[in-house]
Amino acid sequence: MKKSTKEHIESYIFTPNLLSTEKKREVEELLKESDELRALADWYRSFKNEIRYVEKSKSKKRPESSKVDLLPAPVIKKKKHSFILAAKTTSTHKSKSSLLTLRTFISKENKALVRVIRDSDSSQVQIHAISENIDSDDVAMIRIPGIPDLMISMPGGIFLPRKGQYSDDMVKNWDSCMLYIPMDRADLLLNPESGKVYLDTHRSDKEQIMVSITEEADQIIIHVKCFKDFRVDKVVVSDGNRGYLMLMNQGYVNLPKSLIKNRVTSLFFFN
Repeated sequence: MKKSTKEHIESYIFTPNLLSTEKKREVEELLKESDELRALADWYRSFKNEIRYVEKSKSKKRPESSKVDLLPAPVIKKKKHSFILAAKTTSTHKSKSSLLTLRTFISKENKALVRVIRDSDSSQVQIHAISENIDSDDVAMIRIPGIPDLMISMPGGIFLPRKGQYSDDMVKNWDSCMLYIPMDRADLLLNPESGKVYLDTHRSDKEQIMVSITEEADQIIIHVKCFKDFRVDKVVVSDGNRGYLMLMNQGYVNLPKSLIKNRVTSLFFFN
């Protein structure tokens, strides 16, 4: 396998249709032979079920507020058809699976979940945010109490803190967190031949927000006009790998052209 065994098992659980019959058979043989890999597959299945619950209630409308307060999930047995999610640590497989759930936060009202996990193989902590208002290519933000900076996710709501930034004890002492989900979005399209930048607003809610741009020699000025009670005060500019937070100033932000490197650069609006 060119990819790691862990990545193939993740694909086997989440996107089996993307694997060839041969690859599927290879993964199934590995699962038969290894208790550790079966534990890992079980962890992915559990996580997939939680994601499915949220996705069943996906809404095309953006929320009225970006901010979602989340509290620790109660440690109770998960009931059928309930959104109450146990902050379980997969203790039956803890010695075998390399993925350990450190903390789970939920908002029943907003049907949102944040799960903090550690991969013992890489000692890397990851934070996964799931919400009916976070699409697979959306960027979100999160604020942890006691940590001043907002953290920006990868597309899909996956946060990757620096290695060693958070210890297990630190995470287990978090008593809450605040998730920021995008109110709306637009995209900047770069013509690599001419260097010209175009604005694509086909995914914006035109009844709530109007976005326009002015192109200058070294920057793009992004103008934002909100209607009704809609409000925007933060913009995250994302190239799909890294996000940059910018604060609105009297209805616009100045975006340096040096940040527009890919064919598509996405703009996510928050309040």
